Amino acid sequence: MARQPGALDTLRTPQSLVAELLEGHGRNRLLALEWADRLLDRGEADDRSRAEKLLHKALDVARARGYAQIQRRAERALASLG
Repeated sequence: MARQPGALDTLRTPQSLVAELLEGHGRNRLLALEWADRLLDRGEADDRSRAEKLLHKALDVARARGYAQIQRRAERALASLG
């Protein structure tokens, strides 16, 4: 049986998506990091590169806007990728 595409398959990490997520309040700000975590957990063909791009963009936006918690989480996640 063929696997049905899910939300992670449609995520393309456009610059505006991360910016929009981080502009949100509370949990929405962490959603970009959670998507990256899920991509890494899933581990399909291009998931690592997609997660890495998402984390880098989240880090850039967090630094620019002073979101310290998101910045720390993105830095830790990127460091764990090596």
